[in-house]
Amino acid sequence: MHRGFTAIILSSVLCCSCSSYKEPEPIDEYYEVPFRQLPPEPVYSRLTWSHPPQPIPAPSQQKSPYIQPVIEFDFPGSNLKEAIQALAQTIGYRWDYPPGVASRKVSIKQVGTVDEILSEIGRQAGVRTQLDHTSRMVRVLHSNTSPQLPNGGN
Repeated sequence: MHRGFTAIILSSVLCCSCSSYKEPEPIDEYYEVPFRQLPPEPVYSRLTWSHPPQPIPAPSQQKSPYIQPVIEFDFPGSNLKEAIQALAQTIGYRWDYPPGVASRKVSIKQVGTVDEILSEIGRQAGVRTQLDHTSRMVRVLHSNTSPQLPNGGN
């Protein structure tokens, strides 16, 4: 029995010790091309503040004023047609004027709101002017055109 045990041990030692040491093959490592130009933004806090829920306040009944930009309008030695078209195109509106008053002379150089400039054009040309924000239109009415009630207002 002793001999059988020695034979088993000797054969296992010889079989296991016959393998030689192999060097590991080098591994080629590939890295992604960087795509970020700047470093990431710092994260200060991941928590956000919020207000507790509450009822939505009722809308205000007060009317806020219509805010108009101040523009510089310079049209020396022009006519009503050119001045109205330039003013309407400045604010992105359409225009309408009677052809009979289009050639009236207007010479204006003014800084102010569109309403102020339009009233000055109307004063110099002797016509009534109107700025309609609902229809987005600048209107010129002949001076003898005025709203009247039927039957002479009686």
